[in-house]
Amino acid sequence: MEYTLSRYIAQDSEILKNAATTARDITRQLEADLIAARSFRDPGLTDAAQTARREDMERQARENGRARLEQHRASVQRAREFLTKQAKEHTQLPTDPAAMMLATQKWHGIERQLDAGRDLRDVIASTDDVNTILAIKEFAPAYEAAKGYRPPGAGEMVGAALAGQKVEQVSGEWVERATWSRLAQITPDHDTAALLRTAVNVDAHHNAASPWLDAGEGIATGRGADMLGTAIAAQLASAEVTAD
Repeated sequence: MEYTLSRYIAQDSEILKNAATTARDITRQLEADLIAARSFRDPGLTDAAQTARREDMERQARENGRARLEQHRASVQRAREFLTKQAKEHTQLPTDPAAMMLATQKWHGIERQLDAGRDLRDVIASTDDVNTILAIKEFAPAYEAAKGYRPPGAGEMVGAALAGQKVEQVSGEWVERATWSRLAQITPDHDTAALLRTAVNVDAHHNAASPWLDAGEGIATGRGADMLGTAIAAQLASAEVTAD
């Protein structure tokens, strides 16, 4: 992996890893700035001038807070898309006929194990061959889609339980994330391993930041925000993050 690309990946990885904390800090700073604006006192000003000053300080706090939130939201989304794209590109099967034939053969061996009742998660976790994992990434989503199965995440299980709902079954993405995670463990390329460890968690990092970003937007626009609910939602999303 070239140096410039590795540097961009490292930068965007840090943006995502710190996404929720940064969003929380911006939102809390906005709250503090608004409190400071509303409690502003200057005995040298008339009541009318003091009121005007408070309103100006509050307007500036909202504008500055909203600008920071929008900038951070855009940075998080860009990093999420960039790292996902890079992970997909670095885990593609070779397109030459010999490589495709080998991948197909490896998948047929895996498919026989699955048809015999072995769990795909166990297969992925116990596979040490990079090419086999790439074959699983390529062919397993269609196999699992036919079953309509994926293991639900912790946040989904808690949220569904509280709402009295079942977790919706979606297939392809969990297979991709699981193979990325395994490839990060077995690839000899340290840069690719670092990329994949972060890529596995891009959605979790994004989802952990989103409640704080939405709350900050609500405060900045005057709609308000449920800060306790925001903290709980962010914590549930953070629980989905694996070690990266």
